[in-house]
Amino acid sequence: ARMKKLGIVDNSTQLTPRSPWWNYGETQTGDNPAWDTLPADRRADLARRMAIYAAMVDQMDRCIGRLLDTLRAHGELDNTFILFTADNGACAEWDPRGFDIKSSNQNTLFAPDKLDQMGQPGTFHSTGSGWANAVNTPWRLYKHFNHEGGIASPGIVHWPAGLQRKGVIDHRPAHIIDILPTCLNLAGLQYKGKLPLPGRSLLPQLHGQKLPTRTLYFEHEGNRALRRANWKLVATAGQPWELYDIDQDRTELHNLAPHKTSLLKKLAEDWETWARDNHVTPLPKNYNVGYLKVRE
Repeated sequence: ARMKKLGIVDNSTQLTPRSPWWNYGETQTGDNPAWDTLPADRRADLARRMAIYAAMVDQMDRCIGRLLDTLRAHGELDNTFILFTADNGACAEWDPRGFDIKSSNQNTLFAPDKLDQMGQPGTFHSTGSGWANAVNTPWRLYKHFNHEGGIASPGIVHWPAGLQRKGVIDHRPAHIIDILPTCLNLAGLQYKGKLPLPGRSLLPQLHGQKLPTRTLYFEHEGNRALRRANWKLVATAGQPWELYDIDQDRTELHNLAPHKTSLLKKLAEDWETWARDNHVTPLPKNYNVGYLKVRE
C-alpha cells in the first residue's frame, strides 16, 4: 500500500502469492510460511536476523551520508552525478530459516537467551527466503532468478546541476550495462573497443526524452528472460517460457504464453540468437557448485 502511495508501483498492482523456496542442493522445497504460523522462538530468531540486516543497511546509509556531507562541504554536491543501485533482488539462501556458519543447509535456532550472540564478530547469518520474499514485495522469486524479484533493482540518480527533472519516477527500464556508456557520455569520451557496448547512455532517459525500443536479455544459472517494450519472456531453469504484458501485469501473475504463441515463438527465437551469439548457450548441465543440482 505504501509503495502504491509513493507511486513506485501502479495502483492496480496485485500482490503475488508467497514464493516457493529451494534449499541448498535442492533437497527440499516448499512455499514460504505465514509469519503467524511460526513458533515464537523461530519468530524471535528471524526477527533478530532481520534486525542485523537492517543494521548493515543503516551503516551503509550513514556512510553514504558522510560522502554526501563531504561533497556538500566542498561545494561539489550539486555538480556530482550520483547513481545508486543494487546488484539483484533479495537473497533467499536457502530456506525460510536462513543459514548460519556458511552458505548451506546449516541453521542454528537461537533461543531467546542466546539472541545477543547473533551478529557478533565471527558470526555469519542469512535472513532466509521468507524475509527475502517480504523484502522483494510485491515481486515473484529472488536473487538467482529472472522474474522481477531477481532482476528489478532500485535506481536513484541525483545531479541538480545537470538535470531539470526532480522527484520524478521514470518507469522505463534501464540496465546495469548502461552505466559505462553513461559515464563515458558524462566525460565526453568515445568508446573505441572492438565490439559495441551492449548498453546505452542513461542521459537521454534522465532528461525525459523519448527512447527507441530495445531488447534486454538475461540469463543466470539457467534462469532466463527477455524484455522488449511491454513484453517480458521469462523462465526458471529447465522450465518452459512464460509470457507477461509487464505494463499491465508487473507482478507476473497472468501467463499469456498459451494465448500469444506467435509472439512467444518470435521472442524465444530472439533470445536463442542472443544466447548463441554471446556464448550463453549451450547451458551447462553442471555448474560445479554445491547449491545447484546437475541437470539431466
